[in-house]
Amino acid sequence: MVRKIQVVLDNKTYRLLQELARRWARNKNFVVREALRQFADRERVEGALTEILGKRHALKAMEVGIAALTTGRLVPHERVILGIRRRASRSPRT
Repeated sequence: MVRKIQVVLDNKTYRLLQELARRWARNKNFVVREALRQFADRERVEGALTEILGKRHALKAMEVGIAALTTGRLVPHERVILGIRRRASRSPRT
C-alpha cells in the first residue's frame, strides 16, 4: 500500500533534499523514505545500546554489593532507611 503525505520544508532543507536526490540519482521520495528508514534503524540501535548499558550498570551495582557483603561493609537496609528519615526530618522543607 502506498500513502501520500505532505511535508513542509524550509528552503535550506529542501535544497538539501534536492542535492541528495541528484547525488544519488534518485527522486526526492526515495531520499525521504531512506532517511526515515535510517532514522528508525538508528533509534533501534540506540535503544538496544541503552538497554545493554543499563544492564551493565545494574551488574556493576550488584558486584559492588556482593563485595561489600563479603568484606563486612554491607549496611543493613533498616539502618539506611533510618538515616534517610533522620536527614529528612532535619532538612528544612520548601
